[in-house]
Amino acid sequence: MTSSFDPVVWINQHLTSLRNLEAVKNTVQTDISASTATLHAAVIAHSQSQPKALQKVDALRKDIRALFEEVSQVRTKSLAVESKVNALIGHVRHYDTAKINLSKTIDVVERVRAVELKIPDLFDALSEHNFQEVGRLLHELTGWFSALPLGSKEPPRVKQLREDVENFKKRCESEIETLMAVVVTDDMVTEISPALCQLADQLDVRQRLTRRFVITQSEAYMLAFPRGKEDATIARTERRFAWFRRWLRSFTVSGLVRLIPPTWNIPQEVAVDFCLKTRAQIEAQFQYEPNLAPALALRVVQKTLDFEKDLTERAKTPSMTPLDSTEDAPSPPVAVGAKYSYVGWISPCFEPAMESYAQLTSTHLQSCLTTLANDPTQWEATEEHVGALSPSASEVFLSIKEAYANLTAVCSGAPLLTLANIFDERLSDYALLLTSKIPSPPKTNAEMSSVCFLMNTAEMCSTTIQTLGEEVSNKVEALHRDRLTSFAKSSDAFGAAITKGMSAFIIGIQRRMLPAVNEMLSMNWGTFEANLEAMDEGRYVTSIRQALTESILVGQKTLTPTLFRFLCDKIAIMIVPKLVSVMYRMRGLSTQDACHQLRIDFGSLEKTFQTAVASSTASSSYVKIVKREFACATALLQVLLCDVGPTFLDVYCEFVAQADRSVTDFTKLLELKSASRALRTTLVEACRQRAIPETSPRDATREVAFEVGVSEDNKDITNSLKAKLREMKLPSFS
Repeated sequence: MTSSFDPVVWINQHLTSLRNLEAVKNTVQTDISASTATLHAAVIAHSQSQPKALQKVDALRKDIRALFEEVSQVRTKSLAVESKVNALIGHVRHYDTAKINLSKTIDVVERVRAVELKIPDLFDALSEHNFQEVGRLLHELTGWFSALPLGSKEPPRVKQLREDVENFKKRCESEIETLMAVVVTDDMVTEISPALCQLADQLDVRQRLTRRFVITQSEAYMLAFPRGKEDATIARTERRFAWFRRWLRSFTVSGLVRLIPPTWNIPQEVAVDFCLKTRAQIEAQFQYEPNLAPALALRVVQKTLDFEKDLTERAKTPSMTPLDSTEDAPSPPVAVGAKYSYVGWISPCFEPAMESYAQLTSTHLQSCLTTLANDPTQWEATEEHVGALSPSASEVFLSIKEAYANLTAVCSGAPLLTLANIFDERLSDYALLLTSKIPSPPKTNAEMSSVCFLMNTAEMCSTTIQTLGEEVSNKVEALHRDRLTSFAKSSDAFGAAITKGMSAFIIGIQRRMLPAVNEMLSMNWGTFEANLEAMDEGRYVTSIRQALTESILVGQKTLTPTLFRFLCDKIAIMIVPKLVSVMYRMRGLSTQDACHQLRIDFGSLEKTFQTAVASSTASSSYVKIVKREFACATALLQVLLCDVGPTFLDVYCEFVAQADRSVTDFTKLLELKSASRALRTTLVEACRQRAIPETSPRDATREVAFEVGVSEDNKDITNSLKAKLREMKLPSFS
């Protein structure tokens, strides 16, 4: 029987019907009896074998106990052996330590004997000034002492020898300092040798010796320029620089530059101390000379800057001899010493005098503007080329560049801020002077070229002052940066100059077109009869084309590409709509012939405006404005071709763009068509019922007549210019 035995399945398999129930019963009883007999036999066999198994287990336990006893005995014996081995190892270590200590003791004794023998040699070599031998012996002794025991374990004799060597080093340092202290005379230069300097490096007294040498030279410098004497004044600052050059020449000629290693940087250290002392003395001297003349201050600053640059150039060689020197000085060593930059070490002390220099710069620029205003050659366009500029701009910006360079080399504080504001003020004056030279309106090609010439100059100045403003902002100290105006006033003034130039140029074009426009207005279009088979453009179209082409050619030859594109956009915005609006002021514009002729004329004008400017130079906005304005003219003429009647309003709404429709515009067209008052009233009322606005932006353009003159804005600019020029004491203009 297994765990998966299922009685129901077994019964279904054996009990197929009730007839064999008895047979199945017998079979089950037989199987049960057999299983019972087998189980009984197994129980009896197990009860008989249990005593034997218990006997075997007892015997096995006895064997295990005996084995544990034997293991315990072996462990006890191994511990005893281990203790004996450890004792032997300890004795061996003691013997090794004793051997090492004995070897060290022997070595120390030998080194002590060697040191005792070398110390007399040290004193002998020092007395003979054999510094090379002294250095060699000290190097050996240093190596020996490094191997000797230190601290509390150091033997007394070793301590004594170490103290003797330290005392010798102090004596040696004293001897070196004594020799180096008297090297100012040529007789003692022979006592200095590279070995002595090498020994000084070995004893680490180079910095002390260098500092003492620098102090000695500094004392001599201070005695040469005592406070209160004439040589100590700011006006005699150049004599200080001459003193240093003489000292450097004497140092080079004396031979020290060949004997002292270049790594000591003696000339550079003396130069640093000289710069610091000079700056401190000049700063103190300003208490006694507070009102230094600007011209004198500028001269002294320039000499100081030249000296700083010369000193920096000299520092490229260890001996600081000039690179182009022809003196009989020894060649500098190949090894290059430390590099120094002395620019800005002395010159910042002149910052108190730079405020007066800034005011002097203002006066100088004002004088420069007056000179330029009285020089006609500065404002004449001698050459026609793209981007032509006035020579006056170069004069002004060269003066600004020179003043800026002089001041920024000295300071970056309040004086620089003052100078920047002065630049802004004087550049604004120059922009006004530039504006005053613009002829308005220009009458000839030469005058129109002059307008372009001056606009180029204003644009260049505007770009330059932006760069100058950024540079000043980066240069000026953060403490004063928030007070910087960033040249806003001059930038606006140059922008106004460009604006006035553009307006003057446009007015000049209108003046040239005015006769042709007057011809269009003077014609009686009501009696005009056209030859439909040979219709040609009117004479006024030719005049307008000639005026436009000549003017644009002048601008294209002279203006910068940016200004020329701007000018073209201005022409499209200010001239084309006025030409279209001329149609509203014509007399008797109601016949078919007149409308056909005007369609031809306006088509020619559109082509003229498109071809007058090359496609490569015209902006997209220019082309769009020209097309839109002449499309509007064509639409109006299409409306005028229609007879006035009930469908006239429908034609108007069909051809005129929605943005251009207005009741005012529609009324003007009815007047051009000479419609009766009753019909006009009816159509206007119908126009209002279609929600068409009363006016449109184009109506305002139509009301402006095609005229030549100065606008109200330009009149204000002109009046302010005259007042400002009188204030500047510059010649005015007509």
